[in-house]
Amino acid sequence: MKIYKLSVIMGMLIILSGQAAAIALAAVPVILAIIRQMLACIVMKAAQSSTNLYILYQFLDNTVINSIKEMLATDSLRDLILFPEPGIIADPVIVNLVEFLTHLMIPFYTLLVASTAFYLLFTSGSIVGRARAKSTLIKLIIAVVVTIFTVPIIQLLLDISRKISHIVLGFADIGLASKLLITTAESFSDDLLYLFLASYWSGFAIFALFSTLAIGMFVILILRFYMIVLWTILFPVTILLYAFHPLRRMGSVMLQQTIQWIFMQVVVSFLLVSIAIGVESLPAHFLANSYFMTALGMVSFSLFIILPFMTMGLMDMMAVVTRFGGIDISTSGLITIVDEMTIEEVGTQEITPPSPVKPF
Repeated sequence: MKIYKLSVIMGMLIILSGQAAAIALAAVPVILAIIRQMLACIVMKAAQSSTNLYILYQFLDNTVINSIKEMLATDSLRDLILFPEPGIIADPVIVNLVEFLTHLMIPFYTLLVASTAFYLLFTSGSIVGRARAKSTLIKLIIAVVVTIFTVPIIQLLLDISRKISHIVLGFADIGLASKLLITTAESFSDDLLYLFLASYWSGFAIFALFSTLAIGMFVILILRFYMIVLWTILFPVTILLYAFHPLRRMGSVMLQQTIQWIFMQVVVSFLLVSIAIGVESLPAHFLANSYFMTALGMVSFSLFIILPFMTMGLMDMMAVVTRFGGIDISTSGLITIVDEMTIEEVGTQEITPPSPVKPF
């Protein structure tokens, strides 16, 4: 009986295994068809994604990177640094705005001069107050003359800045610096497609970083033009505030900004020449290393953004440092020293020591 039961079980297993094999064989084509469809979908999605990334790469390369490379050409970069021409200040719109503010300041000048003169003539103030009033009166008179010649003065400063920058740019072959910056842009252009294919967001982040540095360099140079126009128009107000002692700190800041934005051109010229000299001095094996040159180019782009603002804040940094040594060389500190010297000189002339008291 046991042998009979085992035989029946084995027979049933053989029948079932045959049916399972038949079912499995029948299901193989269906499974293969499903796998083929899945692979086709994956390949199609990958092809669409690659096509989209390639189109995006072509757009960014042709619109952004090629435009950056064109602006980094030697002549274009030189013209951008030397921009604008000093004669731009003579534009009728700017001249009319300056004249409008000058006429607007005349009542304030008249009021300040009259009140200061009244104080000196009819008020018996302290020696320090009278000395400061005399100094203010002289500065107001000079300020009126300076305000009248606003446009010629700004043009003179622009001429000086442009002339110095032109001389500085002739100290070295700035084509080397231009070539370094263009090589950096080309390096990113060549690797951008691989970065996108490897990881879209990583590639886009690296592209955004490079574009920010490169375009930021141009933004700083172009922003200088608009800031010069702005401070030229506000120059009459700047001189009035600087001449009037209670508001001199505000006028000093505005005058400092005007001079710094004008002569930023010289700072950028020195930077470009420094980059050219550095590239020329590099050993050959560094020049052959593309990674090193790309890193050097990125640092150069960063300096074009950072250095002008560092230079504009240099006097404040020096003032902070020197205050720890007990010396104040900031603009306001120098003005205070001059005022104290004037007051001390006037006081020395007017005050005489009393005669000694004799004993009875």
